[in-house]
This record gives sequence, C-alpha cells and structure tokens, in this order.
Amino acid sequence: MNARLCRLAAALALATVAFAPLAQADEKQDLKTLRACLGEKSEDENACIDVVANPCVEEPDGSTTVGITECLSREEAAWDVLLNERYEAQVKSAKAMDAELKGNAATENATSVLKSLKTAQRAWIAYRDAECERRWANYQGGTIASNIAAACTRDMTANRAIDFAPDAG
Repeated sequence: MNARLCRLAAALALATVAFAPLAQADEKQDLKTLRACLGEKSEDENACIDVVANPCVEEPDGSTTVGITECLSREEAAWDVLLNERYEAQVKSAKAMDAELKGNAATENATSVLKSLKTAQRAWIAYRDAECERRWANYQGGTIASNIAAACTRDMTANRAIDFAPDAG
C-alpha cells in the first residue's frame, strides 16, 4: 500500500473514531435498509445508492466533513456485504459452468470461467483502489478529500454489486 493510500486509510479511521455516534449505527440495519430498497427498486438498483448515506447526513454531526465521510463509509460497508454475497453466487455459477465445459470436447482448451471471474475481480479491486486514490489526490490537503474518496469507494462498490445482480448476467 503506498503512502497516499495509507494516509487516506488513516483519515477514514480518524473519522470513525471522531464521530463514534455515527459509527455506532447498526450495520445490520444499514444492510436491511439497503435490501429493502433493492427489493422495491429491482428494476433500477442504482436508485438505491444513497439510501443509507442521505438519512445519515441528516443526523447530528452527519453534515460535517467527517460526518459525511462516515455516512458514506457506512453505506459502502452495506454495499460491500451485498457485493461479497453476489460475488460468491458468481463463483458458484462459474464452477458449474466449468464443470459443464469440462466434458465437452469442443471446449477442451477453453479458459476457465472461474479463473476469468477471479482475474476480473482482482483487476477491478486494483482499479477501484487506484481510481479512488486518484480522485483523493486531486483534493489532497483539502477537507473534502476524505469525502471524495469515501464517495468513490461507495459508488464503485455499489456499482460492482449491481453488476453482479442475479439478472445482470
């Protein structure tokens, strides 16, 4: 991890400590809120981005720079749980597809679906980290830098989870 990313991680950690009331929000409730929105907005899961963060910034201390960062981080954590669940479903599907392909002579030398999925996910993680660091770097030294980075990780995590939605293919 390079120095800038370490500083970003330290700033986000400080935000969590500084605004403990916001940080103590029930993670299960945030996930429940997100799932409820996704159930209602199944046609457009993008409409659920901000479903946790927007009400959070209305709480006491939520509209400060540190509070906004914490609210975005809370929502990113909920999307991350969903992303991991959906990724595991993709892994299961990829394994099944590989098993089907294994017995077919026409696909004897085919690329493993599971290997391709894992390669893509590792590349996405590297891209997310680099892109959010790039956005943070544009504002480094400014108070908004942590908000920019937190919004980036939240948005990219949410979009990746949406990419892995069961009907997204």
